[in-house]
Amino acid sequence: MNRIRQTFSVALVAAMLSLGLASVQAQRPYRMNDRQVENALRRVETDADRFRASFSAALDRSRWNGTSTEDQLNTYVQNFEAATDQLRSRFNARNAAADDVENVLRQAAFLNDFMMRNRLDMQAMNDWTTLRADLDALARAYNVTWDWTRQTGSTYGNTGGLPTQTGSAYRIS
Repeated sequence: MNRIRQTFSVALVAAMLSLGLASVQAQRPYRMNDRQVENALRRVETDADRFRASFSAALDRSRWNGTSTEDQLNTYVQNFEAATDQLRSRFNARNAAADDVENVLRQAAFLNDFMMRNRLDMQAMNDWTTLRADLDALARAYNVTWDWTRQTGSTYGNTGGLPTQTGSAYRIS
């Protein structure tokens, strides 16, 4: 009788453990492998370079050419590039984390806000759309949920048409 009770207890414990492990795996977020993340990051870098060139050219043909607003927008681009460079460096050192991706997205949010509120030429708009899609893929790779519409609290007019950041990202874990 004791042998039956022991066997039954072991089987019950094994069943409970397998259910627990299945539950943990079901809660584990989707994560790309390192090679896929590398490709996503490379696309972001390539598309960021393309966007920077078309954005600069579009600004040179816009009403913002030669103004302090153009200088501030160029600073946004530089901050975005610095955040992307930091993410790349940390990724190469295998230290990249969701916080690094959030920083890239926070910097990109300033540019997104400007691009959504102002119409530049089609090349800059298309390049931004492509870059933003790649940023979304990178965010998914790090399980960062990003709402582009809630990242800045732009107050055009008092700030010369430039966005000011008030929001933050949130992460699903």
